Amino acid sequence: GTIMGVGKYLKERRENLRVVLADPHKSNLAGIFETARGDVHRGNAILERVQNHIEEEGGGIQVEGAGKRELTKIMKMDDQVLKYVDEAVAIHDFDAFDACREIERRYGFRIGGSAGLNVCACRRIAERCVDEEGRGGGAVLVTMLCDDGNKYKSKIFNDKWMEANDPRGRRKWQRCPGRGE
Repeated sequence: GTIMGVGKYLKERRENLRVVLADPHKSNLAGIFETARGDVHRGNAILERVQNHIEEEGGGIQVEGAGKRELTKIMKMDDQVLKYVDEAVAIHDFDAFDACREIERRYGFRIGGSAGLNVCACRRIAERCVDEEGRGGGAVLVTMLCDDGNKYKSKIFNDKWMEANDPRGRRKWQRCPGRGE
């Protein structure tokens, strides 16, 4: 709901603004979005990749409050799928968690998983903007750090939980200093 409300508000005030959905890698929203926008091949490929992730890693979406298996009512506003969204970017849940832990290490405050998704998506868009030619004056990127990470201290900020649950098979994340129960 947040992306629809914020997207509507901002687009009513600035036409050329682009809204990007940061979607967990086991969520169907990015695939549904692409299919609804007419790129059925890409949408189906994303949905197949989601199913493969679920089969390989087991379980569902780890980022609480983000991603969906199907559209909610507000996501079908005026009979359009994700009307105020211009792009959907799939992010691995544990990449989002890594971003949360990095923000804490570098800046000293905790963000939750959905904010970690947004950070990762924003970084991906920033990298693409740098790579694109003809950008002229550049781009202004804004993201929302929409949830407090303190409620995830037994999950995202717990070294043992991360080690036991990270399906990527590598220790990309770094230990949180002074933590680890």
